[in-house]
Amino acid sequence: HFINVGQSLSTLVVGPTGETMLVDTGDWRDDGQLVLAYLQRHGITRIDYLVSSHGDADHIGGNAAVIEYFETEADGVGAIYDQGLASSSQTYERYLDAVERHEVTLYRTQAGDRIPMDGVEATVLGPPEGYLDSPERNENSVVVKLTYGETSFLFTGDAEDDGERYLVETYGSDLEATVLKAGHHGSKSSTSDALLDVVDPEAVVISSSYDSQYGHPDPVVLDRLGSRSIPTYWTATHGD
Repeated sequence: HFINVGQSLSTLVVGPTGETMLVDTGDWRDDGQLVLAYLQRHGITRIDYLVSSHGDADHIGGNAAVIEYFETEADGVGAIYDQGLASSSQTYERYLDAVERHEVTLYRTQAGDRIPMDGVEATVLGPPEGYLDSPERNENSVVVKLTYGETSFLFTGDAEDDGERYLVETYGSDLEATVLKAGHHGSKSSTSDALLDVVDPEAVVISSSYDSQYGHPDPVVLDRLGSRSIPTYWTATHGD
């Protein structure tokens, strides 16, 4: 489920045995309310795996609220997978406070790790051990590939030029996936030609607001996708 959270990101995955993975939780200005309302509407009572692609407030905006709700009013959060790079924002501090208050297991996750989702191969492809030599949290986003039978999904967080170059050079055609979540909300610095060549997706999903102040998705990215005739869905126009 690619949840429409405006200029932000949140994706719910329900596995074949009912286990759940939530990748990011929306923008800090919503404080998790859009995501929580969606999860409640769909009868989600537990988050088995909460993946925080990186610590920017437009990706962890609902972390604290999600943890608080599921730990006090539902069936809990199984474990959190985090890139391990700190942010100085109040949103990040509230997130860590909620982790500590409810004693939720928190893993610093890097390439080579596996997320033990039942019936699904969930492989962490980035960031590499020791991180990429970049000051940007975006470039060291947690990258996850999920494979179930012949179907796969690739989530690259906000990885940009350096992060995508690392993925292509390290994994090559192993990145091939049925569905690609466009990098960095459709920014022109992500979803590169090189990445598209190896992923060869059957569909791409872009998560950003209709009136994005950053111009997302960038026309350059749309041209890249259009030239390959890849069906592309945008949360701002297609919704959840």
